[in-house]
Amino acid sequence: MGIGRNEPCPCGSGKKYKKCCGSVASGQFAGHEATEAIQVTPRTTRTPRKKTAQRAKDTLVKIADDFEKEISQVSQLREKTTILRRFLDTHSPLAHLS
Repeated sequence: MGIGRNEPCPCGSGKKYKKCCGSVASGQFAGHEATEAIQVTPRTTRTPRKKTAQRAKDTLVKIADDFEKEISQVSQLREKTTILRRFLDTHSPLAHLS
């Protein structure tokens, strides 16, 4: 049976195992010899919050850019529609009647 990370270190230093001899990265002792083999299982890896926040920010920026392009296209279409209406109003055969 292994030693828990929060239990006293078997080297006798009085520190917790995780702060003394326990190395999560290597699963071995940092410098002291132990009387029994101790096996530490590293925590499961998770995506750091910074990366998740950055992905969310990047997604929102992309959505905003796409929205801005759509708005720009709508504005251009409105301008063209206005120009076409003016042209038709002035060049329509019925324009002189109004």
